[in-house]
Amino acid sequence: MAIMSLAVQSQSNAQGTAACEVYPSSTTDRVLLLSVTFTVDNATSPQDVFGLGIPAAAGVGRTANSTNWLQNPLLQEDYSALNSSTYISTSWSTQPTVPTKFFRRTTVANTTGSSWTWTFPNGIIISPQSSVVLWNIANNDIVNIEIVCDE
Repeated sequence: MAIMSLAVQSQSNAQGTAACEVYPSSTTDRVLLLSVTFTVDNATSPQDVFGLGIPAAAGVGRTANSTNWLQNPLLQEDYSALNSSTYISTSWSTQPTVPTKFFRRTTVANTTGSSWTWTFPNGIIISPQSSVVLWNIANNDIVNIEIVCDE
């Protein structure tokens, strides 16, 4: 197992859209999501409301940001493991659908630099063929998103 971390910027700030989607790179890998942090990049909305959940349908035509995001490569014994088996997408040909239930929701102030972190000490298992999505519930700005996973 290796701790991976990656920062991306959301491409959509429209209400009712995905900000990012985290998913395993293959049908056999699974991912343990340890934390999600997002920070308002340029506040224009009165408030930002986000949720984290499993989409009813995963995104299609994903553009992934995923390679070489090992958090501490100097401590990794197997350097062939530098490529992550976790993908993070911020754009799709067809977006993931809204989760039927969110396991986290929050409202963040409309101040540039406002930030929120969700941590999962035991991790959230993202199984093959599944994903977790950070969802723009209402009035959102573009955000910087940091994801930490164990693979």
